[in-house]
Amino acid sequence: MKPGPLLLCAALCAGAITPFGASAADKSPFETTEDAVRYRKAAFTLIGEHMGRVGDELRAARPDPQKLRTSSEFIAFLSGAPWEAFGADTAAFKGTKARPAIWTDRARYDRLAENMRTEARKLGSAAAGGDAAAIRAQFGSLGQTCKACHDDFKSK
Repeated sequence: MKPGPLLLCAALCAGAITPFGASAADKSPFETTEDAVRYRKAAFTLIGEHMGRVGDELRAARPDPQKLRTSSEFIAFLSGAPWEAFGADTAAFKGTKARPAIWTDRARYDRLAENMRTEARKLGSAAAGGDAAAIRAQFGSLGQTCKACHDDFKSK
C-alpha cells in the first residue's frame, strides 16, 4: 500500500475521534491545504457511500439488520471527521463544492455540522436496536440534517 492512502486512513480515523470544533474556523490541522481538502472529500465520500447502502437496504423487501447496523455505525463514526478540514486556510481552494458561506456564516455551519453528528449517532443507536422502522425514521432525520447544510453550504 502506498503511504498516501495509509496516511489518509489514519487521518480519517484520528479525525473521527477528535473533539468537534478544534480550531476548525482557523487553520486546518493538515500539512497542506490540498491534504485538508482531500481528507474532507474522502470523509464525505465514505459517509455518502454508507448513506446509500442504508437507503438501499431500507428499500429492500426484508432489510438485513446486520448491514443496516454496520453502515449506520460507520456513518456515526465518520460523522466527526470532515469538519476540522474546513479551516479558513481552505476557503479559497478551487475545485470543491464548498460555498463561501461556510466561512462567512461559520456559527450556523458549525451548528449544522454538530446537528449532523448528533443525528448520525442516533442512527447508529437505532441500528443497534435492530428495529427497521426506527432506523428508517432516524435515517430520514439524518437526511434532512444533511440537506439543511447542503442547501446553504454546498454548490450543486
